[in-house]
Amino acid sequence: MNKKREWQSIEELKPIIDEIKNLIHLEQYDNAGYKLTDITFDYLMVWGYYDLVCELWESLLDKLTITYLRMWAYNDLGLVYGNLGKIKEAISLLERGLKIAQKENNKDFIGCFNNNLGLMYADLNMYSRAIECYKQQLKLAKETGYKRNEGIALGNIGNAYYHLEKYEKALKYYNQYLNIAKEIGEQRDIGDATGDIGEVYADLGEYDKAIKQFNERIEIAKKIGHKEGRAKGLDNLGNVYEKLKDYTKALEYYEEAFYILRWLKNPEKIKGILEKLIRICQLLGNKEETEEYNKELERLNNLMLNNYIKGV
Repeated sequence: MNKKREWQSIEELKPIIDEIKNLIHLEQYDNAGYKLTDITFDYLMVWGYYDLVCELWESLLDKLTITYLRMWAYNDLGLVYGNLGKIKEAISLLERGLKIAQKENNKDFIGCFNNNLGLMYADLNMYSRAIECYKQQLKLAKETGYKRNEGIALGNIGNAYYHLEKYEKALKYYNQYLNIAKEIGEQRDIGDATGDIGEVYADLGEYDKAIKQFNERIEIAKKIGHKEGRAKGLDNLGNVYEKLKDYTKALEYYEEAFYILRWLKNPEKIKGILEKLIRICQLLGNKEETEEYNKELERLNNLMLNNYIKGV
C-alpha cells in the first residue's frame, strides 16, 4: 500500500472498484484481493463506505488462496463490523484472523488483530482486557519496527486509561502517540491524538485548551476526508459547549455530528448523539425539534431491536 493519499474521493476510485468487481466476475479472486488492499483502510473505510468494503471482501473471503489476503480480509471486516456496532461479529472475525496470523507467525498481523480486538473489548467496557491486547500490539510493533502500529497501540492504551479516569496516565500515552504520528507524518493519527488530548483537557475543566484541540482535529479530518474523525471532533465541541451552558452552540455541533454519523450508519453512535440533541432541544425549549428527534430515536431503537431479534 504505497499510494497513500493519492485518491481524494469515491469518484476517483470508481475505475479501481469496477476493475475489482470485474476480476471477481472473471474468478481472479487473489488479483481482486490485492487491488482491494490498496483502497480499504486509508480510503473507503476513512470515508465511511463500510457497506462497500463488506460487499467486496465477503464476495472474496472464501475464495482467496493467499493467506496474507485472507488475514487482510478478516482484519478489514472485523473493523467494519465494529464500526457498524456489531461487536460480537467483529470479535469472531478478528479471532479467526488472529489464529491464521499466529499459525503463520506474521507479527504485523498478530499485532493488528490484538489491537483491533482491544478496540472491541473497550467498546464492551472491558478495559483491562483491552489493555492486555494493546500491550501485545505495542510489544510486537516495537519488535518489528512498525512505528505507526506502535503509535496506535500507545493511543489505545491511553484511551483505556482515559475511560478508567486515570487522566495523567492517559495524557502520557496520548502524547507519545502524537509524537510518533508527527514523526511519521500520519495525518489521521495526528488528528486522533490531538482530539484524545482534548478530551482529557475537557474532563479536567480546561475548556479553552480542549476547544483548540478539537478544532485542530476537525480541520485535519476535513483535509483528509475522515468522516468519523470529523464527527467525533464535532461531538466533542458539543460536549464542551453544553458544559459551558452555551446550548445554541452545542446544538449546532451536535446536529452537524448527527448528519455525518447517520451517513456512517453506526446505530450506537447515532443513538448517543440523538439523546444529546433531545436533551439540548428540551433545554432550549424547541418543542418541534425535540419531537422530531424523539421520533428518530424511536425508529432507531425499533430497528436495533429488530436486528437484535434476528441475530438471536
